[in-house]
Amino acid sequence: MRRILLILAATFAAILGAAAPAYADNAIEGTRINQQVATFTPPSVPTKVTIDWGDGTAKDTTGVGLQPDKSGVVIGSHVYAKFGFYTVKTTDANNPDNSATTSIIVDDAPVTAQGIDFTAAAAGGGVTVASVTDGNPLGNPADFKATIDWGDGTTTDGTVSSAGAPGKYTVTGAHAYGDTDTHIAGVTIRSADLGTANTSVQATGVGATDPPQGATKGADGTLTFPGGHTPSMVVEDDGTADLVWAVDAPGRTGDSIVYCKLPRGATVCATKRTFVVDALTAPKILRDRFGGLHIVVSYNGVLQLGGGTLIINSGDAGQNWSLTFFPVNTGLFQGGIIDATMSNDGRTLYALFGDFVPGDELNQTYASFTLDRAGVFGREDNPGFVNGSATYSARTLATLPDGRVVMAGYDTSAKIGAIPRAAIRVMTDANGNGVSQPWVPIRGGVVSKLASSAQGASLMGEQDCDKGVDILPLRGTTVGAARQIAGDRSVACNGAYESMSYDSAGGRHAVWLSDEDGCAGKKWDDAGGICILTRYARPGADWGPKTTVAKLPTALARGLSVATGSDGQGWVTWESNGDNGASVMVAPTQVESEAQVDADHRIALSFKPSSECSKSGSYTIGVQVVGPNKGKPTVKSVKWSAGYGLTPKTSSDDKAPFSATIATDKKKARNISSTGTVVLSSVLHATVKYSVPGKKGTQTAKLQQTLSYYCGISWDKVRKSLKK
Repeated sequence: MRRILLILAATFAAILGAAAPAYADNAIEGTRINQQVATFTPPSVPTKVTIDWGDGTAKDTTGVGLQPDKSGVVIGSHVYAKFGFYTVKTTDANNPDNSATTSIIVDDAPVTAQGIDFTAAAAGGGVTVASVTDGNPLGNPADFKATIDWGDGTTTDGTVSSAGAPGKYTVTGAHAYGDTDTHIAGVTIRSADLGTANTSVQATGVGATDPPQGATKGADGTLTFPGGHTPSMVVEDDGTADLVWAVDAPGRTGDSIVYCKLPRGATVCATKRTFVVDALTAPKILRDRFGGLHIVVSYNGVLQLGGGTLIINSGDAGQNWSLTFFPVNTGLFQGGIIDATMSNDGRTLYALFGDFVPGDELNQTYASFTLDRAGVFGREDNPGFVNGSATYSARTLATLPDGRVVMAGYDTSAKIGAIPRAAIRVMTDANGNGVSQPWVPIRGGVVSKLASSAQGASLMGEQDCDKGVDILPLRGTTVGAARQIAGDRSVACNGAYESMSYDSAGGRHAVWLSDEDGCAGKKWDDAGGICILTRYARPGADWGPKTTVAKLPTALARGLSVATGSDGQGWVTWESNGDNGASVMVAPTQVESEAQVDADHRIALSFKPSSECSKSGSYTIGVQVVGPNKGKPTVKSVKWSAGYGLTPKTSSDDKAPFSATIATDKKKARNISSTGTVVLSSVLHATVKYSVPGKKGTQTAKLQQTLSYYCGISWDKVRKSLKK
């Protein structure tokens, strides 16, 4: 880091006909200057001069001279070895009384450093932790002192050695780690002339990964990773989950970060890494369109670096990681990471920091981080402000298919009891350049999540708790009509308990908390009956029925998110707070209503109506083949088998349209509360026989879908029951 010196006024002296120059530019140590040092006026223009540069070097009588027009201007050429303030005296070689003095300020040359990752196992025998470049090629190792913060609370001096080229040095040190975690170390290099450089470096845990971590698997398939909290997740095309969460770090000011690669169907992390980073807020993981992984976290930092934003990057799906540090203090005083998104080219990460409590928008920060150029970032404080007032609570970010970054939020000025109005704001143009666009109010209420893919973008939220969850499609920044996908009461009254994502095929997935759909107890707010529900919409098709992912023993499920592979199956994750402390929960999502036939075709069930509450209590369900006509399979027959409370029990179709009308036996639906809510959940099975062009015989696909019937919700009765 270059030390900035105050620019001092030059000192001028005039003896006889000589004068100092009117202005002298600052020099840089180690860099040659060609600079005006004096002006002589007739008749005192010498034919030869000597220059004393004021740094103890020999007087200069070469490389200087008069201008061709004999104007008396003297230009000197010199290299200063050290920064400082020097008085330069130019003298007529034939008349010592004819001289001029001036002052030259020599600035400190920039000193930069680059961290060199090392394994923690090798550190005990001594490792190189950083390379140093001094802009002054005349320096030597004795000019520098180095300090290494090993990231585990230990600080030692480093050894600075020449790297074999002018201005090039290395820093080495030795330290024995007492664990197998990956630590974020810091190196500070100070030069004798007060130049300073900082860098971060990664001390990779033994064997590059921590011991695999296993989860406890529940009867419903839910996995529990104890001791973690505030998870974040992305899912690869094959359904492998990339998870991060925070864990307590004893003896440190913040949390450490755990990374877990969880293949579909597994209960043990295939790869696990713990990053000791003193995290002040929850981490967020992103996956760019090239498969790269990026973990962003606000952290307290090692001794040298101080607080800021740390982005941990992997270009090989989580096997190896590198660090990018940004001195953006978005930690303790500016809130946690609310949401983040990536540019389409994978070079820039955009993040929204702030408090999660509505009304505390004063602390929000929007920042962009250029990942392939360390230290390059931009920021906007208080992005929800309009005309100096906190008008909008910014809540979510997304990158549109055309490359623009859009922010969404809702107004904070709504009266108590009124529905807040949603709004969106364009933050960058298609080329990633920041733009100054105003907030645009849109129809809708509390905003929870913007999600996007190459196929489109959507906004998730709810108008109020009673009306459930809405989805608003975005075409560019034009918002379509709101579509309700959950008519039950959502626990997500403030947008903190619901989320949405796209898979790489363009399918949309929504997840939210609810206290209806068969999960409620005797009272609507029974904490023992909270459900996590999901719905899936195929690309270009309607939303299918919703599925209960898990029934929670408590109402809390912070960090709720959903992500899936290209086939629509994936994971839901959240934080659960139980009697034994916080745990990270992961549950698989199932799309059993579809079967992939080949790379281009799938056989799927279709549903009408798609709304959950049908007055007739019946569904029309059909079998369809999705995909291009070339090589398209042909359905031969379908055998339907209905579960408890559904009729007919069995039926067979041997010709198109291969559909059945399934009715609900309302007498077998159970009344779950005094409010008149009735629920029936049962499973419909379909055994599909089909043929594939070019193959002999028939193939079989077994599909199933849970059908839920619930009607009769009267919120007037709910409110009356609460008063009793």
